[in-house]
Amino acid sequence: MKKIKQLFRKGVALALAAVTTLSVLPAATVSAASQRATITFAYCYDGNGNTMPF
Repeated sequence: MKKIKQLFRKGVALALAAVTTLSVLPAATVSAASQRATITFAYCYDGNGNTMPF
């Protein structure tokens, strides 16, 4: 019985790992395909935690 539980756990872990990998890979290839990225922000913080508006 213990052996069956271990095999079941390993099977579930493998299935979840496969689902995670298959769901992350398409997003990673799309984000890596763009040649230019734009980052916008309203405020930046200095070393003391004070806001520096731009």
